[in-house]
Amino acid sequence: MGGRAAGGQRASTEKSLIEHWNGTEWAVVPSPTPTGDAQIKAVAAAPSDDAWAVGYTRPTSCDPLCGTTSLHWNGSRWAVVSTTNPPGSGLSVLFGVVAISAHNLWTVGSYDDWSATLIEHGTGTRWIWHLPR
Repeated sequence: MGGRAAGGQRASTEKSLIEHWNGTEWAVVPSPTPTGDAQIKAVAAAPSDDAWAVGYTRPTSCDPLCGTTSLHWNGSRWAVVSTTNPPGSGLSVLFGVVAISAHNLWTVGSYDDWSATLIEHGTGTRWIWHLPR
C-alpha cells in the first residue's frame, strides 16, 4: 500500500515537501511551491491517482501569512490549483482536506487573522469558499 506525506522544509524560505511511501521506503516527489514561502498542512486522496494537498503560502511581500494554497496530484505530477478566500480576509491558512470523490472535496482552515473559520468546497478543478452559519 502506498502513502503520501506532506509538510514544509526550512531553508532561507519554506518550500512544499511531499513524499511517497511505496511500501518499503519514502521518496521525495517533486512538487511546485507557490511564490514565496509555502507549507503543506494536510493531504487526502480520492482514488490513488488523484490527491490534494492544502496549506498556506506567504509571498515575500506579506508577513506573517497571506493566503491559502492547494496542490493537485493527477497521477503523474503535482500542480498548483488556486484557492479562494473571502474578500479582505487577512491572514488565511488551510489545515485539513478530505476527498469524498475526485469531484467532491472539502477543506477547512481559518481566515481574518485566525479569528474565523474558513470552509472551501472543491469540484476537482476549482475551490469555492463557504462561511459557516
